[in-house]
Amino acid sequence: MCLCHILFNRMSRMNNRIILEDTIFYGRYYPNIGDNRDHYWWFCTFDYLIYSIDDLIKQFHYTDAESIERVGLFIPMFKTDMFELENQYLSLLPNDEKKLYRNIKQQNSNKDYNTIFNIFLDFSKSWKRFYEFEKKHLREDAIDWCRQYGICWTSLEGKKG
Repeated sequence: MCLCHILFNRMSRMNNRIILEDTIFYGRYYPNIGDNRDHYWWFCTFDYLIYSIDDLIKQFHYTDAESIERVGLFIPMFKTDMFELENQYLSLLPNDEKKLYRNIKQQNSNKDYNTIFNIFLDFSKSWKRFYEFEKKHLREDAIDWCRQYGICWTSLEGKKG
């Protein structure tokens, strides 16, 4: 396991509670980009650490996601479809920003969707606004996931579930 994940994950647990703010970004999911496995990040119910599927296969000798799930020790992390979330964000924009997005998309038709979206965020100077929108939705999905699996959580704001 990568040392940065060990240190990060150990800071992320507190009395067998995950800290939402340290966990939510593991839920980002980009369908059809890179790794197409169903679940890349896995939560361990024993040590409250988050492991990549690569680490579980390499270090613990699992063969695939099914073998990991069968043990009952690991839970697949929630997944928030980032393309869907980005499209939802775009649909809420005022007309002038939607027009800017369409122009950027047209001028960069040779680039992939995510690159075009990032160019738009740069030009519109709306990184912070999107980040807050993204964080809110990732947080909601993380809380739903915690409820589904009976995982206790806390937030830096002092909220608990």
